Amino acid sequence: MRTLCAAAFLSFDGVAESPTDWMGPYLTPAIDEELLDLLDEAEAFLFGRNTFQEMAATWQRRSGPMADLYNVRPKYVVSTTLGHPGWRNARTLGDPATDRVAELKADGEGLLLVIGSPELVRRLTAAGLVDEYRFLMAPLILGKGKRLFPDGIRVPLTLIDAKIYESGVTQLRYAPTRS
Repeated sequence: MRTLCAAAFLSFDGVAESPTDWMGPYLTPAIDEELLDLLDEAEAFLFGRNTFQEMAATWQRRSGPMADLYNVRPKYVVSTTLGHPGWRNARTLGDPATDRVAELKADGEGLLLVIGSPELVRRLTAAGLVDEYRFLMAPLILGKGKRLFPDGIRVPLTLIDAKIYESGVTQLRYAPTRS
C-alpha cells in the first residue's frame, strides 16, 4: 500500500495560498536539497487541478534535477473538468475523488506525494486518507489568504520530525494520531 503524504509551504498563520509570491526569500540550498530528496522519494505525485496547471506550466519546460523528477514520474490530477492533462505521464482521476485516491493508495507501493493543492488536502484529510504531513513553515505572518485548514477540521497529530533552517523556516513532519 502506498503512503499518502501531503506537503505544503505555509506561512506562520497557516496560509498556503500562492507560496511563490512570498516563500522565495526564505528558501536556502539546504531547503532545496530537502525538497529534492522528498521529490526523489515520491513514486508518484497527486495534484488538484489548479496546482497541477500551475506546476505543468512551470516545470514541463525546465530541466535539472527537480524538473526531471516532476517530468518523469507519474502524476495524477483530481479533476472533473480537466480533459487531457497535457503533461507527460499525467492522467486525471474521476469522481468521487476520495474513492479514486483510496484505490490509488491500495494499488501500489512507495510514496504518493500531494504537493500544495489545499482543497484536495482538506478533502483527503477529512476522508482520513493522509498518512503524513510535511510542512515548510516560513517565519512570516501574512494576515490574509487561504489557509490550508479552515475552521472545522480537527485531526490530532503526532510529531515525526522537526528541523529549523538558517532562514528561520521550520520543517515539520506529522502523522495523524491513530487511536
